[in-house]
Amino acid sequence: MNTNRLIITKIILENFKSYAGKVTIGPFHSSFSAVVGPNGSGKSNLLECLLFAFGKRAKKMRLNKISELIHKSVEHSDLSYAKVEVHFENIIENEGNFSKVSNSDFCISRIVYKNNTSNYSINRQPASYENVVSLLKSKSIDLEQNRFLILQGEVESIALMKPKAVDDGKIGLLEYLEEIIGSDVYVERICQIEKELEDLAETIVSRKMQVEEANKSVESLTQPVKLALEYLEYHKKIYQYKNLKYQIYLHRTYKDSAKISEELLNNDKSIENLRQESYSLYQKHSNIKTKIDEKNNKLKTIEKSHAIIKAQLKKYLESINIANREIEGIENLITENDKEKKIEQKKISEATKKISDMESLLPELNSKYNEAKIERECIGKVFKEVHEGVLEKTEHLHKEKKIAEKNINPLKTQLSRIKPELDNNKKNLNQWEKDLESIKKNIETYENEMAGLMKEINEKDKNYLLKSDIILATETKIKNLEVELEDYNIKIDEYTKIIRDYKRMLNDIEKDEKSTEGQSKTLKEILNAKYKGNLKGIIGRLGDLAAIDPLYDIAISSASQHFDDIVVENIQSGNELLKYAREKSLGKIRILVLDKMTSNINISKNIDPKAQRLYDLLDIQDQKYSKAFYFALKDTLVVENLEDCKKIAYSDKGRHRVVCITGEVFQPSGEMLGFSRPISGKIKLKDKKLCFGVDRKKIEDEARKFVEEHSQYDLKKKKVEGEIVIEKERLKKMKCEIVCLKSEIEEKRARDESFKFKIKSLEERKKEISEEELKKIRISVRENEKAIQDLEKIIEDKTLEIIKIEQKIDDIGGESYKELKTKLYHQTSSEESIEQTIMKAESKKTQSIKDLEKSADKLAKLEEDRIVLLAKLQSNQINCIDLSNQFQEKNHELELTSKEIDTIKQDIETISKHNEDVNELFGSIEKRKLILEEKNLDLKSQAEILMKYNKKITEKIIKNRESYKIQNFHILDDEIFKIDHETKKLKNEVHLIQDVFFEFPSDVLEANCCALKIIKNASKELEGFITEALPNFAVLQEYEKKKLEKNNKDKLLYDIKDVERRKKSEYIELKTKRLTEFKRGFFEVSENLKKIYREITCGGDAELEFADTTDPFSEGIVFTVRPPNKSWKKMTNLSGGEKTLSSLSLVFALHSYKPNVLYVMDEVDAALDFQNVGTIAAFIKAKTKNAQFIVVSLRYQMFELADQLIGIYKVEDKSKTIAVTPRVLENINSDNQIVQQTVRNLRSA
Repeated sequence: MNTNRLIITKIILENFKSYAGKVTIGPFHSSFSAVVGPNGSGKSNLLECLLFAFGKRAKKMRLNKISELIHKSVEHSDLSYAKVEVHFENIIENEGNFSKVSNSDFCISRIVYKNNTSNYSINRQPASYENVVSLLKSKSIDLEQNRFLILQGEVESIALMKPKAVDDGKIGLLEYLEEIIGSDVYVERICQIEKELEDLAETIVSRKMQVEEANKSVESLTQPVKLALEYLEYHKKIYQYKNLKYQIYLHRTYKDSAKISEELLNNDKSIENLRQESYSLYQKHSNIKTKIDEKNNKLKTIEKSHAIIKAQLKKYLESINIANREIEGIENLITENDKEKKIEQKKISEATKKISDMESLLPELNSKYNEAKIERECIGKVFKEVHEGVLEKTEHLHKEKKIAEKNINPLKTQLSRIKPELDNNKKNLNQWEKDLESIKKNIETYENEMAGLMKEINEKDKNYLLKSDIILATETKIKNLEVELEDYNIKIDEYTKIIRDYKRMLNDIEKDEKSTEGQSKTLKEILNAKYKGNLKGIIGRLGDLAAIDPLYDIAISSASQHFDDIVVENIQSGNELLKYAREKSLGKIRILVLDKMTSNINISKNIDPKAQRLYDLLDIQDQKYSKAFYFALKDTLVVENLEDCKKIAYSDKGRHRVVCITGEVFQPSGEMLGFSRPISGKIKLKDKKLCFGVDRKKIEDEARKFVEEHSQYDLKKKKVEGEIVIEKERLKKMKCEIVCLKSEIEEKRARDESFKFKIKSLEERKKEISEEELKKIRISVRENEKAIQDLEKIIEDKTLEIIKIEQKIDDIGGESYKELKTKLYHQTSSEESIEQTIMKAESKKTQSIKDLEKSADKLAKLEEDRIVLLAKLQSNQINCIDLSNQFQEKNHELELTSKEIDTIKQDIETISKHNEDVNELFGSIEKRKLILEEKNLDLKSQAEILMKYNKKITEKIIKNRESYKIQNFHILDDEIFKIDHETKKLKNEVHLIQDVFFEFPSDVLEANCCALKIIKNASKELEGFITEALPNFAVLQEYEKKKLEKNNKDKLLYDIKDVERRKKSEYIELKTKRLTEFKRGFFEVSENLKKIYREITCGGDAELEFADTTDPFSEGIVFTVRPPNKSWKKMTNLSGGEKTLSSLSLVFALHSYKPNVLYVMDEVDAALDFQNVGTIAAFIKAKTKNAQFIVVSLRYQMFELADQLIGIYKVEDKSKTIAVTPRVLENINSDNQIVQQTVRNLRSA
């Protein structure tokens, strides 16, 4: 089963306590690492560095302040900071095999300065302690519980915990287990609810008393309220009768104008439908534009990412080329290594064969030598007998011969010693000279090939530079064309804006022409005369001299009838205007004379936050016209809705003239004006130019001129765009060529680097053959050769003397003596020859053994080099494969982005075509709408004639409404209408204006046309009754207030009881959850503890029990054990080793229940004997493979089972570290032992 877990890979310390400078501790094994070293070497500093990195305070680390963590020694007495980096990574574990999770590594560091400040960082980026806690918690390391760090001497404290914490802030065995099991999450909330329930009980009692008091107050007011409501009901019926009477009158007038109204309504509906259709098309246009913008933005983003991916691909390609070059270099080295190994293996086999040949030859030679010696001795005996007879005669000659032989023997011995040495030196010299010659030839070959490569590289470089210049020139040209295109775009945009302005101006002229159609002929004639210069002193129409926000167009147009008045400078100009009107028979006109108008304008008062003065909202062209506008508007206020209009117009503080933005006008007298169709366009709107009197033909000619220039720039733009596309295609092609060229150059450079590497290797081999050593050997050879020549000459001279003496002796002895002597000489020569052969064979054997040893040593060294090279090759190949995979992924991403860019461009083109169709349709709908609006204007003018007829009746209805409103609102406060009532009866009794002035259906009005007299009589009877009654209306408000108070108090009491019920339910649920979860975890931990303690102690027993079985949380938990062959004991009665075993059993039981990915222990085996240390170590090794254990220990029974050993030692008062993998060390030792055994066997042979 695959398990993913976090491990610590290494720890980097910098100036931390006993560690000076930057020291790396690790790598740590994913399962079991042991930290070993002598006392005081700095082992425990490993735990302290983790405590520091994981945010523990100075007191926890046996310090007064954290700046004491900074290293201090004779050599480094004033360091400014100390730093700890803990490196993590995720691994996947599968049946004992581990593999690293890619991109899972991260590091957490903390740095402390001399001023006792410290900073955290994650992956060398600044971070807070909370960020560190959160990150590690997400990786299953809980810094708050911190049960994975067991310090020196702390292991016993786990077993010695109290059953339950005595004081707040401390921890007992109950809290320790509950925190690990996880049921402690409920404790804080349970305590909080207990306190809240106590507070709620007190609140409920006080609320009940308040509700009883409120009930009594409401019951005392019931009867007076009924009387007041009865009076209001009669009052309401009087106004209902009046309302019915007026509606009957109005019904008659509406009946006559129904046909015209219906036709007008149908036309309005048609216009509204067209508007909706136009609006939907406008929305479509906006949506299409938004889509195009989104697509363009997306296209820019993808093109940007496309460019980034291209750059990344380039980097990956460069990295792959570099990696390939390195791999090629290493492969060459491995090939050279293999060749040298073959040579050395050949030498070993040759030496072994020589030794074998010599060993088989020597017995045969020794046998021959013994036979020759026996035969020589036989001949010597015969010769001796003959020689004794001759000896007396030749005694003086023999003496001379002995002296000569005595002189020649040392020379022969010296010659036999020098000759083998000379042969060996000659042999070595010839071999080294051959090697040097071979190296020189190879270097010369590689240099020739490098010269050819460099020539090719130079040519390619020139070509590359040439193409780069062309690309640069092309890019410059594209930039210039893009600048030119941008200029054309700016010009086109400018002309587009100008053309749009001209179109808008022509549309405004057209609209103004249509809007002025409704103006009187008199006003048109006067304004035309003014613009033609026929009338002087005329300023213009009042509505054209100021502007207002479009929001208030209807309001201001409804508020005054003076906006069509003609404004003049003085009386003289007014007289001229009147004279002109009489001459032209223009009819009635209204004139405002500026210099005769009063300039007293009231200061604006803040009557209500919802109201503004219309006069203040005007944007007047010249302040001298302000008095004319104040004359037209006075202090009229504008409000957004009718309700606010009513309140402000008839407030207690005073009455005001108010207009609603929908056109309704409220006069201070009580009169209210309204229009069936809102009036608008009486005054100029802001941001709209006045187009009256402008030469339309001139504007059309200017617009046409700009359209032609726009077309010319558009043609130029398209031409430049075409050139840019061509140049970009050319640039793209050249960039592809230059990339290929660059890769070729890089490949050739890689070959060049390979040749350089080979030459460097050969040069290093050449250096191994020392010139001085060769020189010495040559001198030694020359000296030996000369010495041998001199010795041979002297020996030859001496031998001639001996021969002469022997000839004299032979002459004296006779022929028989000569024959025996010759035979003895030949036999002796044969014996010496065999002896020389034996000596040569033994010399060859000795030399072959030396050569074998030398070759074996060199072969071992070559094998070690090969292992290093293979490891490096494998690492580079893996790196190259990773880079290639990443390159493929990025290349795939590049293809996807290219496809996506093409798709988006096609989408934009499709959407743009659809947008053109929508614009055409929009234009046709606008034309149809204008035609319908013109028709509608005629219908509305007919409707206005009918409205004047209905106006008088409407005014009477309004007066009746206002009268009822005034009479009722002085009786009842507004708040009465905001209160909900107890029963439906009360709801019906208290009424609003809408209930009184109900609009009766037409069939009811038709039926009651004949009953007008009956309605009038009923109304008079009710009026007589209400004049006699004197009800107390104040009691209504008082009743509603008391009723509201009672309801609020009832609701509060209910809400509090509901809160109490929910709190109790939550309290019981939390307590149950806490007990259930704790018991489930507790029994599982207890069972695990029993098994583990029994396994560790080989037969002991352990038990976790509740001190109080009825309530486990009241008295806590008792931990007792029964060591093997002993009785049950409490923790305090155990020995140090028994306490340690009990604590570790509990730690392992908790690990079985809730595994922790990491444990760091400091000398937890200090109190254990060697047998128990071995048991604990074996348990860690075998039973906790789903976690990483880092154990500081001095006991070999512990660290001999570790997968990785971290050694800590001190040199010059500074801690150093070394990491050793026992399994690798064993393999190396076994290989060395095999080689040494082979050499020993050869030597013994």
